[in-house]
Amino acid sequence: MIRVKVPATSANLGPGFDSMGLCLGLYNEIEIEETEGGVEIVQDGFNYKNCPIERNLLYKAMKAVFDECGKSPKGLKIKIESNIPATRGLGSSAACIIGGMVGANAMYGLLGPNDILSLATKMERHPDNVTPCLMGGFTVSCFDGERVTYSKMNLGDEISLAVIYPDSKLSTGKARTTLPYKVSHRDAAYNAAHSALLVSAIAGKKYNLLAEAMKDKLHQPYRMKMIPDMEEIFKIYKEAGAYGAYLSGSGPTLAAIIPTKEKESFSKEVCEKLSGKNYNFDIFGFDNMGTYVRKL
Repeated sequence: MIRVKVPATSANLGPGFDSMGLCLGLYNEIEIEETEGGVEIVQDGFNYKNCPIERNLLYKAMKAVFDECGKSPKGLKIKIESNIPATRGLGSSAACIIGGMVGANAMYGLLGPNDILSLATKMERHPDNVTPCLMGGFTVSCFDGERVTYSKMNLGDEISLAVIYPDSKLSTGKARTTLPYKVSHRDAAYNAAHSALLVSAIAGKKYNLLAEAMKDKLHQPYRMKMIPDMEEIFKIYKEAGAYGAYLSGSGPTLAAIIPTKEKESFSKEVCEKLSGKNYNFDIFGFDNMGTYVRKL
């Protein structure tokens, strides 16, 4: 039997559109057992969804690895314990893809981490979530259509990530329909500068720079109309003492990097101001390990 622990992620961080991501201390757990025939998938937890096997994203990811390796098991029993909320901007699809690929590769051991990362990015179409999901920490990635080039930094426990999300879902595909096909040179230059500042601020632990560094003109202004109370929640985050706030992935999760030592008072103030609104609130630490697999 193979057991995989695969983390949630938060991507974009404002200006780092389709390129930056963080690995979070929230996990799906997957057990994979080879059988004598057929495919059985048992799923439980936050995102239980009964769908045909051929449409199950985790199984599709496993099959991509089997095809790449030129090998296939006789049968499979897959058990999925889901704790990452789906279609909320916390990397649930990346967790399915990476979890499935790492688990499948553990059966035959033919692919290296970079091979898995490139294969996962081809399926996910951008590396911002799959890279931190596999590698952990804070990552910056680019994809040339075949290979992913990335840089990773470990994150300290002096910072945490606060998240607020409604019960409603927002698919990445739907969120992307709000984005323009072209942007101005001025907006592109604005994001390039803020992306550079963001990386420098995190690397140097100059968290007081994040409020400015997380500003964006490529996607957040366009997606704002699909995210209820986005400006109000950013204001609440700031008043409660967050270093900086951003739309996680394509939303609807709204995230903020906060000082860990202030998380109790931060949580109290935010929850008081959200009283009466239908939102979920949580605070997560960061994971520098990424996806973990072992054979039992």
